[in-house]
Amino acid sequence: MQIQNTENRFSNTNFRAVKVLRTITKTAKDKHDIVEIYRLSAKDKPFINRCIDVTNGKDRSIPDNACAIYYDEPKKTFRKFFNNILKPKFEDREQSFIAIRNNNEICGVANIYDWGKPGKITDFLVLRDSRKSAVKKGLLYTILKAGSCKNELVINSANCNTKAAIFFKKHGFYSPKEVTNSLIIDSPLTFNIQIKNLKKDKDVIIKNVSDKNEYDLQKVLDLD
Repeated sequence: MQIQNTENRFSNTNFRAVKVLRTITKTAKDKHDIVEIYRLSAKDKPFINRCIDVTNGKDRSIPDNACAIYYDEPKKTFRKFFNNILKPKFEDREQSFIAIRNNNEICGVANIYDWGKPGKITDFLVLRDSRKSAVKKGLLYTILKAGSCKNELVINSANCNTKAAIFFKKHGFYSPKEVTNSLIIDSPLTFNIQIKNLKKDKDVIIKNVSDKNEYDLQKVLDLD
């Protein structure tokens, strides 16, 4: 979902998006691609509604071949992701994240259902990624660090397209013989190994962000 930003502006009022991660990828000599990941809440409703409005229209910027866990076409998955955040008790049970590249483009979203055991990755949609997979790696790292269910995390593999299945299997998920249509990580050791591997990835620099500020993503993306 490409939205151009002509002015980098921030506001700390009435919004609750919290920056949690930054990835840096070298793209050319002395140039870098920066992806920042924010945690969303229902208090980001004006921004969320704006994104829903875009996908209700004739927007063509959500590719059909996106790396995704989805229940329908990527565009509907994107809309479902935002609608879900506005549901009652969302924050008691789930966490949602959005990836923004260079303050001017939404490049991915992810949601984890983190209430009870196992935890579940219910949405994972990467709209555009670098050749080094910075968006996918950043979102997965954020999920692994954010979830309280450190013993087990599951994905419904029936909802994964081929790109997503390959990516998750490469990063520690496997298909248990006794459970159909599932990809899982089921041990604290595997969690820790994958977190460490992503953190020391030679192609993508991943940095945790200790930022207590709250961001108006409409201003970040200059949607006014």
